[in-house]
Amino acid sequence: MTALHHPRTSMPADDENILIALFGGNGSGKTTVERTALRLPGIDAAVYQKATTRPPVPGRVPDATESFYVEPDEFTRRKRDPRFWTFSVLDDEWGVDIDDLQRLCEQHRFTFLTAANPGFVRRLERELRRVRVLRLLVYADQSTRFERIAKDKQTVESPEYRRAMTPRLLARYRRAPLVYDHVLLNIFDQATFERHIKALLRHYNKPVRQASVQQPERRNQECFA
Repeated sequence: MTALHHPRTSMPADDENILIALFGGNGSGKTTVERTALRLPGIDAAVYQKATTRPPVPGRVPDATESFYVEPDEFTRRKRDPRFWTFSVLDDEWGVDIDDLQRLCEQHRFTFLTAANPGFVRRLERELRRVRVLRLLVYADQSTRFERIAKDKQTVESPEYRRAMTPRLLARYRRAPLVYDHVLLNIFDQATFERHIKALLRHYNKPVRQASVQQPERRNQECFA
């Protein structure tokens, strides 16, 4: 099974657009999810580009899924703005302008945001208006992730980073039904992975009135195939 649908996730209301918060380790396939959504016909999608103190990867051509680099001094200055929310991943910081994110969510059916942890996304969920937040965990096993990282030359991870992050990612997957709305297992071929991405987006593409979305209780029986 490459995508699980958890029954606690109801369809958005008519006046709600969707923020898809992506979780997962480097090389798991988060960028593939975003790029697939951006090129899928009939899907109105955008990616929120976070500010970061993490320097760009040399030789990597930025696209619409990339965060934009901000000098540490400028990032520190921006942190004085209460509407600029930040989180850290190891030695790097990332920032989200809440008002910019709100505007982007209002303009598009789907807005994608790569997130650090569910706690940060819970804060966003309380702040954003007329936005349904879906938490999507993209999971790939350790050997697959490191193979993709080496192939794409997108990220350099130290052995210390691998030892620190791998148990966390496994723990995320094991508690996924309690924390995440959906899980995409990126452990098969690219075409299969992209097919499940498309099915997930098409499932949520049209608003459904709240009065018509009552579903019988079931547990992890619906999968996107």
